[in-house]
Parts: sequence; structure tokens; C-alpha cells
Amino acid sequence: MGLRPGGRFDRRVNFRVGAIFHSQGFQVFLFNPGFGGLLILSGCLCFMISDTILAYYTFRTPKLSGSVLIMSYYILAQAEIVLGILLIGARA
Repeated sequence: MGLRPGGRFDRRVNFRVGAIFHSQGFQVFLFNPGFGGLLILSGCLCFMISDTILAYYTFRTPKLSGSVLIMSYYILAQAEIVLGILLIGARA
């Protein structure tokens, strides 16, 4: 049950890792309910989407054909988290 290309893909692993990461973003949003917290929560969701697409193309298809889509979500997630942190820091 190794998680390697061509191996068996266990959706539960990706869901658990993504759920933990997303819950941390939700916790930041609860303590900072403004626009900055919302950006961080949205960035965590974009990371979860990016990782899900990456896992699908890594374990289900022989060729990585979704690289533009993966990187689009990844860059969007980074930008949202950084902007959210800057907005929360400016407010403090």
C-alpha cells in the first residue's frame, strides 16, 4: 500500500492531510474574522485543491497533464495566505 506513482491511491490519506491543514486555516479565521482571516482560509482551501489535483495526476494517470492547473491553485494559495497575514498584521 505504498503511496507511489503506479501504486494504490488511498483517498483517505489525502483527505486527512487536507482536512488538518484546512482546519488550521479555519482556526485562524475564527480568531481573525476579518478579510485577512478569510483570505487565509481561502488560501488553505486552494492548497487542498492543488494537492488533491496533484495526487490524482500522480497516482491515477501515467502523465502529469494538470501542471498548469496545479500551479495556478498553488500560487493563488500562497498569495492569499501572504496577503491575509499582512492584513492581520496591519490591523494588530
